[in-house]
Amino acid sequence: MKRSIIMFLALAILVGVQTGADAHSTKGREKILLKKDVIAVDDVAYYIEPYVHRKKYKGEYEKSKKRFYVRDFIKVEQKDGSADVFFTVLDVKENRTFEDSMAFTRNRDGTWSHIDEEGTKIAQVYTYVDKKGYYYKKYVLPGSCSGIALAGGILIFFRIRKRLKERS
Repeated sequence: MKRSIIMFLALAILVGVQTGADAHSTKGREKILLKKDVIAVDDVAYYIEPYVHRKKYKGEYEKSKKRFYVRDFIKVEQKDGSADVFFTVLDVKENRTFEDSMAFTRNRDGTWSHIDEEGTKIAQVYTYVDKKGYYYKKYVLPGSCSGIALAGGILIFFRIRKRLKERS
């Protein structure tokens, strides 16, 4: 009995650790521009994690590439067309953590851009979405809606045609 409980707990821990490690994996996902009214941590994490890892501290620290990692996200503060994302950074070289943030602004076309402290746009923000859901919304759903409209049009055409034949 004890052995099965221990095995169950070990399995639960393994599953929990594995799920956390794959939290922002891009496997099976499609890269798209971020175009949401209200953004969440998962929406910007795909942009922030590699940016912090490769570029954010490039001018501030010597040999900054592959030195910094986002340890965890704290919060997203969004007001109107701007958002600030707060996160904890892990400095591998010095084995320390510190808090930092990045600012984003919403463009006229609904997409989001990363901005620096002066308000200069750095880059458009992308995110990753599930491929199946993306292709369903982009192609299948509009196709089925147009199919329904076409079927309705054909039905109306045949009814009108039938009424015209009955009158003659």
